[in-house]
Amino acid sequence: MTHSSLNSVRNVLQVYCLPALSDNYIFVLVDWTARSVAVVDAGEPFPVLEFLRSHDLKLSMILNTHFDGDHVGANRDLLREFPGIPVCGSEIDRGKIPGQTVFLQEGDRVMVGSAVGEVLSVPGHRLGHLAYYFP
Repeated sequence: MTHSSLNSVRNVLQVYCLPALSDNYIFVLVDWTARSVAVVDAGEPFPVLEFLRSHDLKLSMILNTHFDGDHVGANRDLLREFPGIPVCGSEIDRGKIPGQTVFLQEGDRVMVGSAVGEVLSVPGHRLGHLAYYFP
């Protein structure tokens, strides 16, 4: 598997970039101390599952930036492997993101292990487009 570590967010989160589909990337956020893992925009399940297995990790949360299939395509498969984990996305995208259980808006917070991220509304590509900022 090819993946690269992009950076550490205040030495808490390690961010990995996994190539997916023909021209996409899936981001994996790992708090190694807490062994907590979030995946951002998993368009296909196989790169995520391979990464998790190769590092003996379990998925804790799915974060979606918007509802396009190349960003949410793995949600159902990942939920089969890790039932009951939160699936986060925009309140505006309610009913469009497979398995969504958490409905976010500007200023909300999400936690991956001990790292706290801020939810930013960044409409443009899609009205409900979100970004997740971990300072």
